[in-house]
Amino acid sequence: MMKNSNGKQWPYMIAISTIAIIIASVITVIVAVEKPVQLSNYSMQQYHVYDRNANEFIQKEIAFNKRYTIEIATSDLSLKNSTVSYKLTDKESNAVSGAKLTLLVSHPFELKFDKEYTDVTYDNGLYTFDTITLEKEGRWNLMLHVEVDGYSRFYNLKADTRNPNTFEI
Repeated sequence: MMKNSNGKQWPYMIAISTIAIIIASVITVIVAVEKPVQLSNYSMQQYHVYDRNANEFIQKEIAFNKRYTIEIATSDLSLKNSTVSYKLTDKESNAVSGAKLTLLVSHPFELKFDKEYTDVTYDNGLYTFDTITLEKEGRWNLMLHVEVDGYSRFYNLKADTRNPNTFEI
């Protein structure tokens, strides 16, 4: 049989619970400071801009896709001195010249490794970015912005240096 309690244990339980909550809050803040949330750079901008103008970006992509086709022409991605090429054609499969391309190579977990490339060469339908150097092994996002004749589009690919012959859209 249990002994009757005179109610003295409740203040201790409340004090212990309060201390546990404070400790858990401090641990949460420490972990959050050590591993901060990275801003999204989908479509080469902060997600606020994309979210605010999503319909406009979608309409531009649809208009671009009605006139042009873009595809990756690179076969692999490595850490040192990679070359990334894209093929831009119109709907009749004719090469398109005069496009402005900007490539952002981004590590998905650490934005400090992001590099933007604007120096592109054009040769016979291929737009090529030379000497791309990646800082570490793993997954990388290849985010391309294409502008041609007033039309623009973002083209995002995922690549992995550990499996260099695979690109995901």
